[in-house]
Amino acid sequence: MLEPLVLLAIADHGGDGVLIVDADETVPFYNGIAASMLQLPLPAQPLSLSTLHERVRVVDQHGLPRGIEGLPLSRALSARVATHASVTCEYIVDSSRARFEMASPYRSS
Repeated sequence: MLEPLVLLAIADHGGDGVLIVDADETVPFYNGIAASMLQLPLPAQPLSLSTLHERVRVVDQHGLPRGIEGLPLSRALSARVATHASVTCEYIVDSSRARFEMASPYRSS
């Protein structure tokens, strides 16, 4: 079940790849664009961040793996503030890379 705030975020980004991550690191939703970008199955299947990390990893400008804890999105979610950042991910299967925009539309209640 997706919260109304999540549904609003999805509606605001209808033309973008959307992947929702819960606090327990499960992925209850991703759309077709995200599936294509991240090479995920459609129709969407149950997914966790650990499963996603078996497919892609975040890398720095030198191509070295980066922990997700230091990402601007992770810091923003911990601080409960809105943010937008770019990250580079490397696909495990073929080592190709893609740049992704990440956003947290966090709004205080």
